[in-house]
Amino acid sequence: MVRYRLLGVIVLVLMLLPASSAAEDPPWKLKKQPQLDEFSVPELEPGASGTLEFVLVNNLDHSLANGTLTMELYSYSNLEKTRSVTDLDNIPELTALSGAYDARGADPIRFELETVEPGEQVVFEVRVKTSGDTERGYYSLRFKLEFDLGNAYVTDSGRPQTFELKSAGHLDPGELRSINTTDYPDDCYGIISETSFSVVRKDYTNLLYFLGATTLGVFCAAGYLYFWEKRNEG
Repeated sequence: MVRYRLLGVIVLVLMLLPASSAAEDPPWKLKKQPQLDEFSVPELEPGASGTLEFVLVNNLDHSLANGTLTMELYSYSNLEKTRSVTDLDNIPELTALSGAYDARGADPIRFELETVEPGEQVVFEVRVKTSGDTERGYYSLRFKLEFDLGNAYVTDSGRPQTFELKSAGHLDPGELRSINTTDYPDDCYGIISETSFSVVRKDYTNLLYFLGATTLGVFCAAGYLYFWEKRNEG
């Protein structure tokens, strides 16, 4: 009887001990995770430059530490086809503008983040430069966010657990189809947004119509005034 009582006490003590954070699931459960938002994307003519802006929002209850956000061009599309940007001879150049982080490289760009507190937003600005030979169409950007949560989540070795979030451009079609609320690829803890910008040659047809109609109107008005004056003189 004493043996069973002792066993019951041991089980109760084990149940009351705090669970190891290494065995816990990621803290957001897909309903609450860091996210990219508020994208402002340029529409450029070949040879022009513009600014792409977005923010990183920490929706967790923990601070993000040792974060790296990677951003790169990966896909080009027009009305006829979609293909990798590596198949193009001339692609837009990306350059980080914001000085709130250490940005390395041109494409991909790696933003080395400082600690991002819960609820904090980090603003990013990237310069997009095209040339006269840049193909018209839509250029898609994919993102990858790596970070840890300090001592809030650690591995069996006691080191902070590294988490990785990816945008859809990093996943193949099979992985995208298999994703649900409990199933992600082994090296991905969540999906973040991605964006695109366009390179177009603007259509000035409507402006030409407006200028033509205005010119015709002015000509008609001048002709009317001329004949009205001639009639009054007579």
